[in-house]
Amino acid sequence: MRMATHPEHASDWTKPSNMGALEVTMRATIHVIVGVMRSREAAVARRTKKNLHVPLDEQLHARLVAQAQRVRAPVTTVAREAIEAWTAEAERQARQDAMRAYAEAMAASGADLDEDLEAAAASNALDATR
Repeated sequence: MRMATHPEHASDWTKPSNMGALEVTMRATIHVIVGVMRSREAAVARRTKKNLHVPLDEQLHARLVAQAQRVRAPVTTVAREAIEAWTAEAERQARQDAMRAYAEAMAASGADLDEDLEAAAASNALDATR
């Protein structure tokens, strides 16, 4: 079943001859903008990718290849994802360590407790139990 896209010109209303000059110009401009954006994205992707040579012992290499085969992905993809996961976890751990060090340094100081906030929390907790 063929759907008409416009009741008056069902088959050809989107052709440039049936559009106003402004609409043709706008569509052409949009195509140019999209092309430029895609080109820039591709250029950024090419510039931001770096190669890294990582010597692996035979056992680790075999394990990596086995995992790549298991998930049906290229070995480089599996290695990249493993490096990304390890890096994200290391960054998360560093943030936790920094927060812990700050909390320990500020314990029992003026920055430790906000008396108004503590009173409001206590009041809210009491109201919730009633």
